[in-house]
Amino acid sequence: MGDGTQVYALGALYVPGLSIVLDVEYPLGDNPPTMLEKNDWRVYDDGDAWRIMFHRHTPSSTNTVRIELTTPHSIPDAGEATVLANDVYAFAALSAAVCMLELAARSLEGDDSTINADAVDWAQQPAEYRRLAEVLTDEYLDHVGAKGGAPGGQAMSSQRAAVGFRDLDRKMSTGVERLFHGSVST
Repeated sequence: MGDGTQVYALGALYVPGLSIVLDVEYPLGDNPPTMLEKNDWRVYDDGDAWRIMFHRHTPSSTNTVRIELTTPHSIPDAGEATVLANDVYAFAALSAAVCMLELAARSLEGDDSTINADAVDWAQQPAEYRRLAEVLTDEYLDHVGAKGGAPGGQAMSSQRAAVGFRDLDRKMSTGVERLFHGSVST
């Protein structure tokens, strides 16, 4: 609900660096919906909280604003999860697929073995990671009913899931790479 101002807190669901405001509908209830243009609002940190500021609108107490945003999901060992129990496996499969694509990209940076006795074909690693990512993505799409397009033959949504990446230090303090074939630094 509006309060006669142009600034509103985004709340706990908004996570800086991961969340993205996708759409802002104001006023709520119009048919068709009235979506604000990106240049009608902005997200900012006022030092106390992340907020959305409207440039051309001042919602009154009789108006409602709907803000659609992305937020990270969690599956804790205990407590309240943000993923439904029947979707946990699909969520894990999609998350693992993203990790496999990251591993494929990282493995392209590695050096080929200098010892002919190496039993691992390092050149095939990127392709294998991509293949695993495809299998895992297919499992996710199959679960949500979007494999081969959405039900009813409609195109799949162009909405992209929010994804956050963390940098993984490839080399341990000893100089040995954690995940890939590499040499020890001296």
